[in-house]
Amino acid sequence: MTNISSFKVKGLNEVFAPLNFARNIVTFCFCQEHEKVIINEQTLQPEIKNIANCCIVYDHRYQDGSAARNMIRAFEDIIENTDKYL
Repeated sequence: MTNISSFKVKGLNEVFAPLNFARNIVTFCFCQEHEKVIINEQTLQPEIKNIANCCIVYDHRYQDGSAARNMIRAFEDIIENTDKYL
């Protein structure tokens, strides 16, 4: 895992780690928080939200893609249900 948000470069909202950056199967890059207009699904009105992108680089040469699917599902569950993991 790496956190590029500390770079504080204006407009740098998304960064991808190079493959084999740390000789591992997967690398997560947590990007800088920024404002984005999102449509509220209930009211259908635009809202400004603070979001942060997370970019994942997965090297399929070392592990099957089905394992990546399971990892992504687990990661989504952690992000969407943080109270469950605190």
